[in-house]
Amino acid sequence: VFFLGIKKVKKANKIRRQWNREENDIRLALLPFLEAEADVQRLHLQATLNEKEAAIMKDVPNWEVGTEVYKTRYMKPFEIVGRSPLDLFK
Repeated sequence: VFFLGIKKVKKANKIRRQWNREENDIRLALLPFLEAEADVQRLHLQATLNEKEAAIMKDVPNWEVGTEVYKTRYMKPFEIVGRSPLDLFK
């Protein structure tokens, strides 16, 4: 009886691993599309901010719209799309 229980547990674990693998494959397949959508949103936001900056700073001589005030480069933060932050600690 004990061995039948162990066999059922092993079978259930195998099925659970297959489900998790399938879920991860789906997330990996969707990731490029989600990143592309986030990039489009970022570009749209940057264009809107540039328009507002141009309207606000139109009277300032030698002001270039869209240039950085600080001479550093933008580093996009590490993003995990489609996953719960709690999934990282499993």
